[in-house]
Amino acid sequence: MGIERKYKDPDAVKWFGVDWADYLGSDTILTSIWIIPAGLTQAGAGNTDTQASVKIGGGVLNQVYRIANRITTSNGETLDKSIDIEIIEE
Repeated sequence: MGIERKYKDPDAVKWFGVDWADYLGSDTILTSIWIIPAGLTQAGAGNTDTQASVKIGGGVLNQVYRIANRITTSNGETLDKSIDIEIIEE
């Protein structure tokens, strides 16, 4: 399975997320952080027991940015999942 690609207008501030439910089974998300490259801004973040989300602004038209969600589970695992965000005019 490849890295999921999402799309965003450079002027939009938009939510993106990762659903960890299939991987976690009965485990839960204890902590969640987002690794955001220069050029994008993090305007908010949150998580439930199985999902993590981040609100992203900024970006340069026609650029692709890779963001990563790093979680720690209640069983002590540390896991990363990336999303590519392509900046397009919407």
